[in-house]
Amino acid sequence: MYRTNMATSYSAGRLAQLQDGEFEYWMYRHSDSVARPRPLHVSWDKLALPANDAWWQTHYPPNGWGCQCYVIGVSRKTAERLGGRITDAPDDGSAPDGTPNGIDNGWDYQPGATAVDRLRGDILANAKNLPAPLAEAVRSDVAAAAAGELPAFVTARTVKEAERFGARIVNTPGGIPYQMGADGLPLVRYKHGRTPTREVPDKVFGSVSYAGLDLDTANHLNRMLLAMQAQCDALGIPRLRGMKSGAGRALASMGDGVMSVSRKLTVKPTFSNAKLSQAAAGDALATKPHTTEAYFSDPLDRVNTTLWHEFAHHIHQQFKVSSALEYRMGTPLEKYLVSFSRARHGKLVIPSRYAATNSKEFFAESYNLYKLGRMDLIDPAVIELIKTLERGELP
Repeated sequence: MYRTNMATSYSAGRLAQLQDGEFEYWMYRHSDSVARPRPLHVSWDKLALPANDAWWQTHYPPNGWGCQCYVIGVSRKTAERLGGRITDAPDDGSAPDGTPNGIDNGWDYQPGATAVDRLRGDILANAKNLPAPLAEAVRSDVAAAAAGELPAFVTARTVKEAERFGARIVNTPGGIPYQMGADGLPLVRYKHGRTPTREVPDKVFGSVSYAGLDLDTANHLNRMLLAMQAQCDALGIPRLRGMKSGAGRALASMGDGVMSVSRKLTVKPTFSNAKLSQAAAGDALATKPHTTEAYFSDPLDRVNTTLWHEFAHHIHQQFKVSSALEYRMGTPLEKYLVSFSRARHGKLVIPSRYAATNSKEFFAESYNLYKLGRMDLIDPAVIELIKTLERGELP
């Protein structure tokens, strides 16, 4: 019930992002991580329909208990590149009560505030049938999830307004707590520009700064920040607690739950001599691009490769961390990535030359391709690893 509640909450936020993004098409994606996939859901995979098609009113996922399907926004060109089927909405018939086939009873609606409330009500109603201690635990968990719900995206009219909304996102109560030191203060493992370590909790955590960025990019960062916070909840890791421009000479960096991005980052089309890479998974490493950004021509996709790359670092820095010592000396996933890479030395599909730097960068470069749908460029073993993490498990 908890997983379904989280999936529905995430889907509601995702729907708001898709609507605000004004995509021409939405593409249905079936999750291969489901143990017992629904045949109709499988048949809808990569179905691309206009965003305003009435089919989405009843078929926007999740479409039942345990459903992990999702939707991405695409242009016609992107849909074709990803193998999408641009066609008329399928007619798969319906049950006697009118519910479309393939949709569990009561799930034929688009998720939103009403849907989340409806699901929460169902959970609370069923809780009365549980033993008293368990019923109380369920009620407590549902109440905590409600208190930590992320705000719906709001388009800012100025960069300062975007900063205020970003700060609201990172300061929304909820999520998994960070590890604290013996002194009761937040641990600081990484450098944060010129801010002295002792001042980081007050000056960096809980703040958002988009200085030097254009408004369109600032708004996009907030959209992605909401998506990443929802992903944190789904993975069972602490939410991001800071976002700022000014990443030094790097394009971006991540540490202690704070993402820094270059002031050169922009979602606006720019003149560039960057060549689009046509490298394939099996090609020699020397022919691969320096970073996975080169696999994309759309400025939005190129920015998203950077953001999801840094988010991947947040995953290995926080996943399954259970103590302050573990956080400082090497997290479970970081240790696993080292052994994972060593065990497959010389056999892994490395998507970029930068990915060959170390196991963490290899994971981050692979993860951003996974999030952008370029499974063709990722090692199959890494795809399985990511899906395992998405189930909240460490191999």
